[in-house]
Amino acid sequence: MEIREPSITRGDILRLEDDSFHRDNVCIVTGAGTGIGRATAIAAAANGLTVVGVDINEEEGEKTREMAHKMGGRMVFARADLTRDREIEDCLMKHAAVAMVAVVGSPDPVRGEVVKAFIVPKVGVSPDEGLAAEIRSFVKTRLAAHEYPREIEFVDELPMTTTGKIMRRELKKLEMERKGAGG
Repeated sequence: MEIREPSITRGDILRLEDDSFHRDNVCIVTGAGTGIGRATAIAAAANGLTVVGVDINEEEGEKTREMAHKMGGRMVFARADLTRDREIEDCLMKHAAVAMVAVVGSPDPVRGEVVKAFIVPKVGVSPDEGLAAEIRSFVKTRLAAHEYPREIEFVDELPMTTTGKIMRRELKKLEMERKGAGG
């Protein structure tokens, strides 16, 4: 990965003070794991500010922190959990075609992470892309627009513990492995 000199300057960062972005030589950068958020975090750290980087993708956020440190900057990283998984699952369970569901974050090259729903359809329901689109629309009209599952996978069953709890960590691990993001 090539690191280019960021085009944002300390003056640009200081002008953002009115937006509560920067205060007392500390700035908070959301989306610090990729793209402009990463560039802003690195530039801010390189210009002497202490950066608190926030992103939903912990791995990419840590990469940004390491880059900032290599450039002599100070940065800490905090993982943001922007999705309320249980609330999304509760909403999905209200759809007539859904028997069981588990929601996890799935690696995404653009957004860092997207909401993915693993859905066990009710008996007699034929899962297809039309049903997936209907389910997405169902969630969009009931929750915040960013909370809908961008990815839906219909499955026959979900991994469960012996006490009947869904093993979301197994689904997350599967997603990480499938998308080559470790695991």
